[in-house]
Amino acid sequence: MRLSANIWLRARSLRFWASFSPRLCTSVSNARKSLGRYAELDQTVIESLPARAEDRSAIDDITHRIKSDARTTLTDPVELSAQRWFIESFTADGFESPRHECANAAMAVHSLGHARSRELYDLTMLEVRRVLYDDLKGRQPIPAGRLLGTRFAWMARYYTGRS
Repeated sequence: MRLSANIWLRARSLRFWASFSPRLCTSVSNARKSLGRYAELDQTVIESLPARAEDRSAIDDITHRIKSDARTTLTDPVELSAQRWFIESFTADGFESPRHECANAAMAVHSLGHARSRELYDLTMLEVRRVLYDDLKGRQPIPAGRLLGTRFAWMARYYTGRS
């Protein structure tokens, strides 16, 4: 019995290796081919790059643009200060804090309600996006006929003719 089990396992592992081996060889070959396409990143290359980690001029420019161009329709002083606080915290942490953490902090700092703090977060984030992306040029509308024959053909039935 033991002999037949060993023979069965060996045959099974060879079958597995035979099915796996060509894919592995192809993967290794592709990795070797693409290795020559990329240069090694060393300290001399890093220092020759125009943007350095110590240079904060672009970040400071974007922060100034957000703080100076943001507008609001709110009139309540508490909500206005909450929006200013949101913008300060957005720019201070690099827009990395999740929505729920920012809104929960605003509830604690400004004594806002749960729903209102999240609504103010959303309003403030929309305003920041408007400031940053308002100067983007609009795209030309795509005629519905150009969608046919593509994976977006399902959108053609929703075409209204307006842009």
